[in-house]
Amino acid sequence: MENLEPDYKSELLHFPVKSVLIITFAAVFAGILAGGGVSLLAFNIYGVPQTEFFSVISEGNVSLNDRNMLRIATFLNHAFMFIAPSIFVCWMLYKKGWAKFLKLRTAPHVAILGLTLLFVLSSMGLVQFSMWLNQQIPLPTWATTLEADTGAMIQTFLTMETAGEFALSFFVMAIIPAIGEELLFRGIIQQTLRRVFKNEHVAVWVAAFIFSFFHFQFAGFLPRMLLGGLLGYLLVWTKNLWVPIFAHLVFNGMQVIAIYYKDFMVEKLGVENLDEANLELVEMPPVGLLIFSAILVPLIGTTIQRFRR
Repeated sequence: MENLEPDYKSELLHFPVKSVLIITFAAVFAGILAGGGVSLLAFNIYGVPQTEFFSVISEGNVSLNDRNMLRIATFLNHAFMFIAPSIFVCWMLYKKGWAKFLKLRTAPHVAILGLTLLFVLSSMGLVQFSMWLNQQIPLPTWATTLEADTGAMIQTFLTMETAGEFALSFFVMAIIPAIGEELLFRGIIQQTLRRVFKNEHVAVWVAAFIFSFFHFQFAGFLPRMLLGGLLGYLLVWTKNLWVPIFAHLVFNGMQVIAIYYKDFMVEKLGVENLDEANLELVEMPPVGLLIFSAILVPLIGTTIQRFRR
């Protein structure tokens, strides 16, 4: 084993890169199998076979109980696929120092969280541009079919008729992914890739590529990769994983809140022309917004980095 790089300032030791990566991907693979098995058991207890359940979802005729069952199954899958493997790998390698390795021991300063919120909001112009750019790339038939199936599931998640459904959707779509995906992709993979490439920037973007590819949603590949890159730099600048977790939660949470507010506008105020199907069709952002975003993102990022020092 080799000593950690100086900026970690820790007594922890690094295991060989190959060992970390092999153990990590083996744990994630085992988690996928375990999560799939637990989800299958949950569907059997619910009384609807999993294949039949997803056929119902694709047809769009989904009851409240069906929607909540999908949320529960997704929570189980995510917990077993991301959270459990990440904590297990770090605990196995670093024992009591697992939280220190993941940079979770210190709560971020409230000012850092405020700047992070501004950072996420200011990135919206770039994110919209990357979404528009992604839509210009033609997809093969198999990818289009996969996107349609994924879209049907997302539509089910975002059907929120009560405050309880909103709370459960927010938990499953914002809080859990923010924790689980940041533990794995930024906490373990990015930090390990940093040792492979000896370069922060390369590690950030390779981890972001893996992060986006892992979702198998190719119509949103570029914006998700951009998000992964921004989250990666937040970890580099702050040396605190709670910051990208917070940013990830804000990004996902804003989407859930926006859809819930849209439903309120339609049902309570009679606003029309808010078809959910059109939410995936993004127009080219105004040039002014794009320039503003391109200037503000690095400016706020620099401020975060300087504040950390």
